[in-house]
Amino acid sequence: MKKLLLYIFVLLIAASKLSAQKTSNLSLQEVIKMATDSSLAAFKAKNLYLASYWEYRTYVSQKRPQINLNTVPMDYNRALIKRYNSELNIDEYREQQNIYSAANISISQNLPFSGGSLYLNSNLGYLQNFGKDGYQQFSTIPINVGFSQRLFGFNNFKWQKKIEPLKYEKSKREYLRSVEIISEQAVDYFFSLIIAKMRIEMTRLNKVNADTLYRIGLKRFEIASFSQADVLTLRVDVLNAENSLADAEKQLKKAQFEFMSYLRIPESETIDLQIPDKISDFQVNFDKTQQFAYENNPELLNYQQLLLEAKKNVEQTRRDNMFNATLNASYGFNQQNTNVAGAYKNPLDQQNVLFSLSIPLVDWGQNKGRYNMARKNMEAVNATVEQALVDFKQSIFMAVTDFNMQYRIVITALETRDVAKQAYETTKQRFIIGKADVNSINLALKRQDEANLDYLNSLRYYWKYYYILRRFTLYDFERNVNLLDGFDQELGLR
Repeated sequence: MKKLLLYIFVLLIAASKLSAQKTSNLSLQEVIKMATDSSLAAFKAKNLYLASYWEYRTYVSQKRPQINLNTVPMDYNRALIKRYNSELNIDEYREQQNIYSAANISISQNLPFSGGSLYLNSNLGYLQNFGKDGYQQFSTIPINVGFSQRLFGFNNFKWQKKIEPLKYEKSKREYLRSVEIISEQAVDYFFSLIIAKMRIEMTRLNKVNADTLYRIGLKRFEIASFSQADVLTLRVDVLNAENSLADAEKQLKKAQFEFMSYLRIPESETIDLQIPDKISDFQVNFDKTQQFAYENNPELLNYQQLLLEAKKNVEQTRRDNMFNATLNASYGFNQQNTNVAGAYKNPLDQQNVLFSLSIPLVDWGQNKGRYNMARKNMEAVNATVEQALVDFKQSIFMAVTDFNMQYRIVITALETRDVAKQAYETTKQRFIIGKADVNSINLALKRQDEANLDYLNSLRYYWKYYYILRRFTLYDFERNVNLLDGFDQELGLR
C-alpha cells in the first residue's frame, strides 16, 4: 500500500512539472513582434523617443505666452541701522522694524521673427514701519507694458524654428529605425537557435550513422574485406561525432539563453520555432527604394541638422563681432497710498526707455578667429555631408542588390540540400554493400551537413536583407505601407 501511494505521489509531481512547462510554437513574425514589443532594446528606443517628444513639446510651449506669479508673502526686518542726524550733524544708529510683502503677475511673449520679447505685468506692494512714527503704505503698478529687443544681434528664436521641428521629425524616424534594427537582431537570434537545433539533430543522426558504419566495418574486417586503416578511420568518425554532439549541445544552450534573454521569455518555457521557408519572389525597385530612403531615413534629416547648426554658428559668430545694442522700453501707471483702494486711484504715468551699446574696440583678433573657425567648420560639415550622401546612396544600392539576389540563392540552396541528402543516402547504401569507400561516405556526409546549414543561412540572410531594406526606407514592401503613417496614433501621442 505504501509503495502504491509513493508511486502515485511521484506521478503527481511529474505531472505538475510537465504542466508548469509551457511550450510555445513561434513563427519568425511572432518572434519579431515579441522583440519589438517587450525587449529591453524596444523599451529603451521608445523612451528615447518620448524624451525627444517632450523636448519638442517644451520648445513649442516656449513660443506661447508665459504667465508667472511672483510673491513675497512676508519680509520682516528688525535691526539697528546707521542714519545721519542733520540737527546734530552726526551719524547715529537707530532701530528700524518693518514688514514688506509684494505680489507680481506677469505675461511675456517671445517674438521669433525679431528675437525680442513683449511683456505685461501688474504689481502690488505693502510696507509697514513700526515705532514712534510708524506708518503703512501701499504701492501699485496696475499695468505696465514693455518691449525688449537686441538690435542687430543674433536671433536664436529664428534658428530654433528651423532646427527644433527637424530634430523632432528625426527622432520619429530614429525610433522606427531602432524598431527595424531590433527586428534584424530578432532574425539573428531566431536563426541562431534554429541552426543550433538543426546541428543537434544532424550531430545525433551523424552519431547514429557513424556507429552503424563502424559496426559494419568491424564485420567486414572480420571477413577480411575491409582494411584495419579503414576500421580505424570509422572509429575516428565515431569519436568525432561524439565531440561534435557535445559541442552542438553547448552551442544550443548558448543560443537558447540569448534568444530567451532578448525576448524576456521565462526559462521554464519551451520554445519550438517554425522555419520561415515560405518566401516571396518579389523584387524591389532601386529608384523607388532610394526615394523612400531619402524621404524617411533619419540620416538625411541628421545631415540637414548638421548643416543648419553649422550655418547657425557662423551667423552667431558674425553677429557677435558687431556692436551690441539693446533697447528696452516700457509704459505703465503707478501710485501709492495708505490704503489699497487709494493706491489704485488716479495713477501716475510710468515710463522707461533704456538704450545700451557695447562696441568691441580691441580684442586682438578673437572675434575674427571665432568667425573663421565657424566658417571652416561649416565647410568641413558640407564636405562630410556630401561624402555621406554618396555612401548612403551606395549602401541603398547594395541593400537592394543583396535582397533581389537572395531569393535565387535560397532556391538554389534548397535544391542543393535535397540533392546532397539523396547523394548521401545513395553513397551510404553503396558503402553497406561494399561499393563505396570510407572517403566517399565521409565526403557525402560533409556535403549533406553543409547543404543543410547553407539552406538555413540563405533563409536567414533573405529575412535579414529584407529588414535592412526596411531600416533604410522605413517602408513595408510586402504591404506597401509607409511606416511613418499613423506613427503618433500607434504610440498614443498627439
